[in-house]
Amino acid sequence: MPKRKSNPPPTPPLIEEALERFALVVEAESALRAASLDDLEFSTGNQWPDTIRAQRERDGRPCLTMDKIQQSIRLVCNEYRQQRPAIQVNPIGDGADTDTAEILQGIIRHIEVVSDAEIAYDGAHESVVRIGFGSWRILSDYSSDDNEDQEVMIEPIRNPFSVYWQPGVPHSKAEWAFIVADIPRETYERDYKDSELASADEFTSIGNKSADWLTKEYIRVAEYFTVEMGDATKSKPKRKITWHKINAYEELEPSMEVPGTSIPIFTAFGDDIDINGTRFVAGLVRNGKDPQRMSNYWNSAATEMIALAPKAPWVAAMGQLEGVEKLWEQSNVRNITVLQYKTVDVAGKPAPPPQRQQTEPPIQAINAMLQQASLDLKAALGLYDPSLGQKKGDESGIAIGKLQQQGDVATLNFSDNMAREMRHCGRILLEWIRATYDTPRVARIIMPDGAVQQVVTHNGPDQKEEAEKLLTDKIKKIYDIGTGRYDVAVAVGPSYQSKRQQAVATQLEILKGIPPQMVPMFIDLIIRNMDIPQAKEIADRAKKMLPPQLQDDDTDPQNQISKLQSQLQQTTQQHQQLVQALNQANQTIESKKIETDAKTSIALIQEQNAFNLNKMKIEAQITVAEIESKAQVATERAQMFQDVWKELHGAAHEKAMQEGQQQHEQGMAAQGQQADQQAQASGQGHEAAMSAQQQAAQQQMADQENNNAGTGNSAGS
Repeated sequence: MPKRKSNPPPTPPLIEEALERFALVVEAESALRAASLDDLEFSTGNQWPDTIRAQRERDGRPCLTMDKIQQSIRLVCNEYRQQRPAIQVNPIGDGADTDTAEILQGIIRHIEVVSDAEIAYDGAHESVVRIGFGSWRILSDYSSDDNEDQEVMIEPIRNPFSVYWQPGVPHSKAEWAFIVADIPRETYERDYKDSELASADEFTSIGNKSADWLTKEYIRVAEYFTVEMGDATKSKPKRKITWHKINAYEELEPSMEVPGTSIPIFTAFGDDIDINGTRFVAGLVRNGKDPQRMSNYWNSAATEMIALAPKAPWVAAMGQLEGVEKLWEQSNVRNITVLQYKTVDVAGKPAPPPQRQQTEPPIQAINAMLQQASLDLKAALGLYDPSLGQKKGDESGIAIGKLQQQGDVATLNFSDNMAREMRHCGRILLEWIRATYDTPRVARIIMPDGAVQQVVTHNGPDQKEEAEKLLTDKIKKIYDIGTGRYDVAVAVGPSYQSKRQQAVATQLEILKGIPPQMVPMFIDLIIRNMDIPQAKEIADRAKKMLPPQLQDDDTDPQNQISKLQSQLQQTTQQHQQLVQALNQANQTIESKKIETDAKTSIALIQEQNAFNLNKMKIEAQITVAEIESKAQVATERAQMFQDVWKELHGAAHEKAMQEGQQQHEQGMAAQGQQADQQAQASGQGHEAAMSAQQQAAQQQMADQENNNAGTGNSAGS
């Protein structure tokens, strides 16, 4: 087993510096740590001062602890777990975009899941509530034995007193810090065979003291973080963070530079106030200690007076109990049937029988003080009956909700301070992610609902070509996490599970007000949020019944097949509808063609009949005119014949043309181009017929005039 050398070498400068700085922070925080350690012990049930407890135990008096603070601590801590803050990544500039910000946020969720980060967050918050401060850290490690790439991990720090910060500066600007730990001696000797053995007395302060047996079984070591100012970048010096692992005599491992611009330790505080140069740090317990002690005192007093107080003493004359003293001494603890006494005292004078000296414990006064202690404790903690789950009969649900909200506001500073430190942690996580994810890789990201996706990430444009080689049929997206500037925000609200339950109730109410045909468009989302067995499988089946435009997962082969089948079915239906419409159009065209031909033939027949009728009328009128105008000269009679023929022929032709034109226009509208051609041909035939008829009429009139001329000559002769 390694032993200390008799003449150890001089202490290295790094160790001397570390010891000096550790002594500085111990001196600066001794009072603060003493008060916080007392809060921690008080919150775990050690609520009686040692001197008072020892005195009461010597006297056989009770020291009851009716702890009411533990319930309040659990209430505040469990409320935080229901509304645990979540880190959000937002793009700022220099090529940053929303999609990459979501990928970085998904990587942070992956880190939190792999690291069980809720243990670190919840432990730190509970420590803040109990003693006023709590810590966690980030480091790089392998998430599993088969993982070849290191990942960023979030690790809890169980003992908040093991963290020591440079006093007087914000932690984000601190230049040094310590994390001390006790390593089993066997492990120490195995890992550091050539090391000097340091005892557990070094690097020890209030709240971080080892038990007696640890000095033999454990060795105390310290992780020592230092910050150096490197070369200036854009007129701002770059901070270089270096990690050392040391004991009180030497470095145990080689120094190592770690990513980021701040020491990767995160400490949240409760009340943190500077009072005349002295730092005051406290949690929820500090103000409730005196009311809790008061409650313990009065509960113990009431118990002592009522249950454990001695029976009322007997009052007897001197000499009355002579000879039977033992029976009377046992009368308060035994049921004695007969108690004998003398009727005279020592002087022989008559004396009354012994009587008890009755006393009444002040129960009402004690009860009043217990109620006052309870009220004082509620006021000190800021948590009243509604917040503690107690309801009065005369309060409405709205009033109870308002009172609970006031209780939440009274303790909001603890969760809000945790959110601030988580925001700082998120910024450092981004720096660590870029430093750790320095080569192209397939990264797993986790969505807010817990769904897992895989994407390819690379760090800078020069790695894009190599990253594209990692793309597969299932992984089709690539992101550059080394480009752009991003900032971090922290959202505080209900957990995803609580949000999901609220969403289901709200969505079911919304469904009552929408048309039934729209319900299938949302039913898969509602089922997926339900906490029922096989909810995911039911939601997936419901989603497959949605139209293709609502199938948002293009990478799932099953969804792609469903989309193609749906598209093929829609295309087939559209084709059938088009064929049916085309057949109906052809039938309509044929029926309209027959109807138009019939109407055109009827119009031509009607027009021919009207022409023949008019012709007969003209001939009759001409004959009558010849008879009546024999005395007229041939020229006047010819002119008359011509005027009458024009008038009658024009009227008949106009009437026939109007009727034919109306029927022809109706046929033209239904028949289309073919009907137009037929109508045009019909019109040309009509004009030819009319022209022939007109020539015939003119010839007839000429013949008539010749006949008339011949008749006139005969008469003259």
